[in-house]
Amino acid sequence: MNERLTKFFEYCDSSGTQNLYSFGTYIKKPDKIKTIAEVQQYDKKAVDEIEYLKYKIELLKDYRAELYNRFQEINNVNYHLRLTIERQRRYFENKVFYYVTLERIPDRNDVANIILRQDVFKGKERYDALKLFDILRKTHPRAELVKKIEKSQWEK
Repeated sequence: MNERLTKFFEYCDSSGTQNLYSFGTYIKKPDKIKTIAEVQQYDKKAVDEIEYLKYKIELLKDYRAELYNRFQEINNVNYHLRLTIERQRRYFENKVFYYVTLERIPDRNDVANIILRQDVFKGKERYDALKLFDILRKTHPRAELVKKIEKSQWEK
């Protein structure tokens, strides 16, 4: 990241988000201005705001270049497939659900998983969930398999 962007993001929050417009400049309708001093004051505000907006335009151009670089990084990451079947008991509904998920897992921690498919089955449809898991396992033989369908200790 270049110096201008580094300085801009220096005080961002933990999510990496920064407000592009940290303050607002108020201007007055020209026909409401009553003195030459006020005209000069608002003219100076306009000139300062123009300079500030030019700076922001350059900042956003740099930002777009960095976004392109990040796109290339994410696009070139190696992935592997993971097929998961997971049993979850929802406390607030007191019901069991089965999740069958097929996702692409990147080799890097700074890139998010990509969910290719996720199916949800009610507890009574356990057989259908296992059947879909088996079909997906056969169609994606190199996928990492994860089965989490046992009851939790507290349920027994």
